[in-house]
Amino acid sequence: MKILIVCNHMLFRESIRRILVQLDDKLDFQEESHLGTVVKKIESYSGMELMVYYTGQLGGAAVSAVKNIHSHRPDLSIVVLSESNKKSEIHSVVEAGAQSYISMTSTVEDLLNGLKKVLSGEKYITSFSDSEIIGGDSNDEETPLNLTKNGAGKSFDLSERQYDVLNMMLLGKSNKEIARSMEIGEGTVKSYCSIIYRKLDVGNRTQAIIRAKEIEFSCI
Repeated sequence: MKILIVCNHMLFRESIRRILVQLDDKLDFQEESHLGTVVKKIESYSGMELMVYYTGQLGGAAVSAVKNIHSHRPDLSIVVLSESNKKSEIHSVVEAGAQSYISMTSTVEDLLNGLKKVLSGEKYITSFSDSEIIGGDSNDEETPLNLTKNGAGKSFDLSERQYDVLNMMLLGKSNKEIARSMEIGEGTVKSYCSIIYRKLDVGNRTQAIIRAKEIEFSCI
């Protein structure tokens, strides 16, 4: 089976590859870091059956990219991985041509189950609990938790789960302990950490903890 992994983070591409190998250790992989060259890649990559696309933000650009790729290869199964749990965004990317949407808060088992369903011709969307899904008739936007530096009024727009991960970092918990507490995989915790570092404009856990303390983040 020929699979294209699309992600601008080398670490994430390698992680996705390792997960997919659990389905079949004879998979033939190609990788692409930029969406702009994906169409050219799939045209030259004969016999590709599946594209796995990871994007941190599931916005209009991601939806447009999926729609463009689907228009060139309507037979190609597209799986989108993202941390978004907004109904409108998930609906848009599926309507654009994705056969599957799998949340980065999922377990490895959920990811594998989703991929298996896609390969059998089914559409698959991660199941969210009522407390996790965002968006409804009255409000389709996520309300982030804001960490605001004293006097600066700068929002860091952390989601509920990102807030929880940062809170547990401050309590000195390891990734394994955070994963156990939140009932998610360690890989998912690492993904959240990367997002937290980016939003707090830091490079590692120690800097994130220092940054959080600087803006008077309080443990609950």
